[in-house]
This record gives sequence, C-alpha cells and structure tokens, in this order.
Amino acid sequence: MIYFLLTISFILHGVLILIIMALFKKVKHAEELELRQKQVANEIEEVFNQYLLDIKEENKKMDKWLNHTSTSKADHQPQEPVQTEAAGERTNEVYSPPLLVQYEDEYVPSLQSQVMTMYNNGVNIEEIARELNIGKTEAELLVKFQHTK
Repeated sequence: MIYFLLTISFILHGVLILIIMALFKKVKHAEELELRQKQVANEIEEVFNQYLLDIKEENKKMDKWLNHTSTSKADHQPQEPVQTEAAGERTNEVYSPPLLVQYEDEYVPSLQSQVMTMYNNGVNIEEIARELNIGKTEAELLVKFQHTK
C-alpha cells in the first residue's frame, strides 16, 4: 500500500511540476509581450515628439515669413521669392494667394420639389409633366413616393 501511495505521490508531483513550468513559460511570454509593447509605445512617442518639433519649426518659419511679408507690404517693398522643393528640384516662386471670386448662388429647386409644389397648388399630373418636360408616369411616381413617406 505504501508503494502505491508513493507512486501516486510521484505522479502528482510530476504533474504539478509540469503545470508550474507551463505557467512559468506563460508568465515569461506575457512579460516579453509587455516589454515589446512598452518599446513600441516609446518609439511612437519619439516619433510624435519629433513630429511636434518639426511642426514648431515650421510654425516659427511661417511666423517669420508672415512678419516679414507684413512689414514688406507696409514698406511697399517687393516680396522675396519663396523656395519650394518639388520632386527633388528647387524652384523660386513668388507666392500670391488665390483671389476670392464671388459667385451669386442661384437657388434651383429639385425636380421632386417642383413636382410637389405644383401638385400641392392643385395642378394635375398631366400639366405638371408637360410644364416640367417629364413623363406622366415619372410625375405620378414622384407624387406617390412623397405621399408614402
């Protein structure tokens, strides 16, 4: 009986050791993943910091340019050309903002709106179709769809 209990004890101990080793491997793997996540987060933070520094530098350049152009307009001095890089080559251009073009917006009601307005004013379907140069069936469908809503 003692041999039987010792055998069961060794088997249980062996199984427990295997379970502990498996859990240890999982914990170690989780720690490695956490470490990788921290490294990726640090890399992303560095990229964002560099991006913000670049934006600040561009803002300073733009501020200097705006101050320069405002003083040059006040003095009526010619504007210096702005250097731009496009496709690896440098070109000198004088920047001028686009001119504002004012258009008069003309309201044109939609076909469905025209049909419904005429229908609500008591015009029959045939006259609506004739006046708007559309088919009678199309006018009927537009009215029916509007009434089903």
